[in-house]
This record gives sequence, structure tokens and C-alpha cells, in this order.
Amino acid sequence: MTQMPEGHVYLIGAGPGDPDLLTVKAMKALSISDIVMYDRLVSNDILNLLRNKELIPVGKEHGKNPEIAQNEINWMMLDYALRGYTVARLKCGDPMIFGRGGEEAAFLVSHGISVEIVPGLTSAISLAEMVGVPLTHRGISSSLTIISGHRAGNNDYDWRSIVNLGGTLVILMSADTIGRVSNSLIDAGMPGDMPVCMVINGSTPMQRVLFCRLSECEMVQRELNGPTTIIIGKVVDMAEKVQNITNPGEVYGIHSTDAQYR
Repeated sequence: MTQMPEGHVYLIGAGPGDPDLLTVKAMKALSISDIVMYDRLVSNDILNLLRNKELIPVGKEHGKNPEIAQNEINWMMLDYALRGYTVARLKCGDPMIFGRGGEEAAFLVSHGISVEIVPGLTSAISLAEMVGVPLTHRGISSSLTIISGHRAGNNDYDWRSIVNLGGTLVILMSADTIGRVSNSLIDAGMPGDMPVCMVINGSTPMQRVLFCRLSECEMVQRELNGPTTIIIGKVVDMAEKVQNITNPGEVYGIHSTDAQYR
């Protein structure tokens, strides 16, 4: 009996969207992969770099019937690897931060498949930096908390404990829930005038940046028409001092900027 060649899976972080933010290691792994299974939020600009690969969309959208269930993604990766293919599992941001990378790696390893994790730039950090917000700053914030907005409606968070941590709070995947989140934070004791920065479609030509106060988030939610990273904390006010954003405008009395790409 002919033995099947051994396959391999790379779990790759694609970063926030700009192809220039892909790591060198990510590009190397993608270049030697036969198949690229990519998530819904991986940008078209990145996919355009991979047109010579077999591209398989496996994205899921929160709040709707998943296009492909997670267990089906797991078995697809396993099947391709067992058939000897090198598979790139491409995820927006970093695969191990709210990306289910740990689940997928554990599943594959349990079935004898070799896996390599290629870190990516998480939007929680990279987008804040790109819009001039230092997540830590001496004398203002010495800690960082990252949570998922998807869980905000399930009473999974102890909001008072989060508020008591102080420092900077970054909320991912929160475009649909920031109204509830902001109200929960205020109810737990966070000041309503706490500065907030919202980065929509970050690092892409469609990027928009909104600045507001915590008490205004529910009103601003209607403006969030794409993947959104939200930064809450006193460090947000530092953006005016280290800012590399251009063309401030006004939306509902809130500073707004659009990314300028050449």
C-alpha cells in the first residue's frame, strides 16, 4: 500500500487588513502552501496576492447562520493535510486572539497533524498605534485589557471588575454591541466622559476613525458600518499629541477622520 505524503497546516495571522502589515514569515508560509482557507474578514487586498493559490472561503458571521460550522472547518483542514497538502489557515488579526486558533491547533495535533502557528498583528494593538493612541503611557495607563464584544449580551463579563482594573480597555468585534457595553461600563462605575476611539475597517482604504465619550457610544453605534476596534481610556486623548491622523471632521459632534491612502 502506498503511504500518503504527510501534510502540514499553518495557522496564520493576516493582520488588520493592509497587506503591508503581513509578516515576512506569514508571506513565506503562504508562498509554500497549496491551499488557503481564509476567514470572512481577510481583506481583498491580501487575497489578491494569493490568486495563484486554491482559495477556500470558510468565514462565519456572528449573529447569523455560520457559512461553515467550526467543526466542518476542522475536518476540512484535517482531510487536506491527510492527503498530503500544505494548508494555510488564514485568519484576520492574530490567530490566537479570539480567532479559535487554539481549538483548531488542538484538533489537528490530536489527529497527528503537524501545525505551525504564525503570529499576526492583532487589531487590538496595531490599529490603536496607527491612529496615534498609545495603549500604555507613563502616568496615564500601565495595563491593557482586551475583550470580545460578541459576548457582551450574554452577561459573561464582570463589568465592575473590568472597570476596577483601570488602564486601557480594547473591545474587538463590538460594532453591534457597543451601546450595551458602554451602558454596562457606566453602570459599573466608569465615568461617562471617558474618552473613546473607534476604528472602523482599520488599515484599509475604507478606514474611518471616530472619537467620542463613553456616554455617546450608543448614539455613535449607527455609524459603525464595518469591523470595528474600540479603545476606551484616558490614553485616547493622547492621540491629539502623537496623532498621525489627517482631516478631522464632525459627525454628531464627534471628531471623525477618514484614512488617507495614496
